[in-house]
Amino acid sequence: MPLKPVAPSKCPSGCRRIPVCGRCPGLLAEVWRGLQLCPSHTAVFSLSVTFPRVVVAINSFLCSDICLSCIFFFSPEHKAGVTIQSSFIYVNIFFSPLVCLGNRSRTAMKFLLVFDFDHTIVDENSDTWIVRCAPDKKLPNGLQSSYRPGHWTEYMGRVFVYLGDSGVQEDDMKRTMTAIPFTAGMVDLLGFIGKNKEFFDCIIVSDSNTVFIDWILKAADFQEVFDEVFTNPAAFSSSGYLTVQNFHAHQCPKCPKNLCKRKVLKEFLDKQLERGVSYTQIAYIGDGGNDLCPVMFLKKGDVAMPRHGYTLEKKISQLSRDFCPIECSVLVWSSAVEIMSYLKLLIKEQLK
Repeated sequence: MPLKPVAPSKCPSGCRRIPVCGRCPGLLAEVWRGLQLCPSHTAVFSLSVTFPRVVVAINSFLCSDICLSCIFFFSPEHKAGVTIQSSFIYVNIFFSPLVCLGNRSRTAMKFLLVFDFDHTIVDENSDTWIVRCAPDKKLPNGLQSSYRPGHWTEYMGRVFVYLGDSGVQEDDMKRTMTAIPFTAGMVDLLGFIGKNKEFFDCIIVSDSNTVFIDWILKAADFQEVFDEVFTNPAAFSSSGYLTVQNFHAHQCPKCPKNLCKRKVLKEFLDKQLERGVSYTQIAYIGDGGNDLCPVMFLKKGDVAMPRHGYTLEKKISQLSRDFCPIECSVLVWSSAVEIMSYLKLLIKEQLK
């Protein structure tokens, strides 16, 4: 069964062409009765299928993460031994819970878990935690008062310059940051997710920085839990000073200058769709005011998980009082063990 990469193209008549999973060895025997397609398929390829009377060339493209079955209809002129060279064929599509022919086991749709970092994964603000490295563990009044709302990253750049000027070394900062405590139950939750990655994709969207998050996750051996981390890029200069930059530019009036988490989430989902990946449900776990924008992007069937007593929960409650409730469901948590209990229920339902 030859597979050849091809560029996706659009059908001029508007019909939908379907990707075929090359990992299904039982495919050929099933052609006449209907193809059962693997939902984890992400490759784009051209597949030639040969069976007793007809040779069909199928030019495929990326599709969403749904198990599909299609019945092929051949026009009368497609006689025995003829190769159909057109770039597409017409299909009727219907949706059903099917079995991948390759392994005869039910294939699971994934859930996407989106985490904030500060006061969500860790029980502190990583940017203010680093002040423990400063002389007397505090910043000068003039530096503290230099912060302007919406410009936190620029402010932290000045903090890092002060720490460097004060002789604080990279090892000092790393030792301090890896001592930051995790939120109650979070170690258990991340361990559970790590053992069940076949069900979950997991990303971080944070206003912290790459250096801090990388240190903390690696020290706790949780870096493999997360598929991607979206945060402000940081690095140490040749002089040993930590530098940080804005994550991106955006036009959202609701978010700080350096980061719109809604934009990050939307771009991630669009990229995943291009790869043929979609999600059964999105769960957003956060605490802060800058988490409201992405939460308002969630749809019915998704779930927002604000931390109890923090700004995100209060803002969601205020929207309900103003008769502008968010579209997704809401699960408030105090311990990450509560999130883990919810995820266990999702897996249980998935395996039914």
